[in-house]
Amino acid sequence: MIKYKKEVKVERNFQPYVFGPIPTWEEPKRERHGLKMEELKQEKQEQNTPPMRGLYSKVKISVKTLNIIIVVLVALLIACMAFAVANGGFRVTFDTQGGTTVEMQKKMYGELIEISEPPTREGFVFDGWYLDPGATIPWNLEEDMVTESMTLYAGWKEE
Repeated sequence: MIKYKKEVKVERNFQPYVFGPIPTWEEPKRERHGLKMEELKQEKQEQNTPPMRGLYSKVKISVKTLNIIIVVLVALLIACMAFAVANGGFRVTFDTQGGTTVEMQKKMYGELIEISEPPTREGFVFDGWYLDPGATIPWNLEEDMVTESMTLYAGWKEE
């Protein structure tokens, strides 16, 4: 920012008043004498600079176009939220590997899985639910929470 050195001339005018003269002060007029040509050009350029546009100050795009983009993105966000609510959470399917069927459940993030009756299979005893078909990664129904759609596999031991 350029700072100008200027001399300020203050004139004092006295106006008659009932009790005597009251001094008044006039603002000095701004004079352009002695300014360099470069300073004048820079001052003119600063006057022609459009006002700041907040978040859009460094973007070479019209405010109208940006407003349209924002409206479209908000509509898209609302559509995604509506889809998520309509979907009802995550799907938990059960592969009993030859046992009686267990119905698929829809659970929200962080909920526990509740199974009223464990599956049955002739000649085998139900050993619990697992995350893999080989029954090596156990799933604890009382502690483990749903974080994504998944399939749980029944583990069996021979009688």
